[in-house]
Amino acid sequence: MTNDVRCVAYGQKKKLQIFFHRNSSKDDTEMDVQTMTYGYGKVPLENIGWKTKGKKLVGWAMKPDAKKADLKCGAVVKDSWIIRYSPKIDLYGVWKTENTDDLTDPDPAGPDPAGPDPTDPDPETGD
Repeated sequence: MTNDVRCVAYGQKKKLQIFFHRNSSKDDTEMDVQTMTYGYGKVPLENIGWKTKGKKLVGWAMKPDAKKADLKCGAVVKDSWIIRYSPKIDLYGVWKTENTDDLTDPDPAGPDPAGPDPTDPDPETGD
């Protein structure tokens, strides 16, 4: 007679809570949370959709004072990333100033900045 033993392991899949800090200014306390669970393959970071006048959210950094994003908005992360940073990670928004088209001419009496410089010689003849 043999004593066969069957072992069954019960457990929970690893989870990662991502705390997104808007980080649009030093006093900004706006935050959002996303929970990821190990085992679903590649998972995109949540598209929070934060907007700030004159700035564009370009990604996420692991330090609040970072000038460059470690992850782009909507980046897809793998299970290994979830395991590495489980149970919690804080990500901080990285913002860049947007180029806005100003419809007013800053110097209406001056030359057209898009046109040729009137102090340059004639571009056709070089004179």
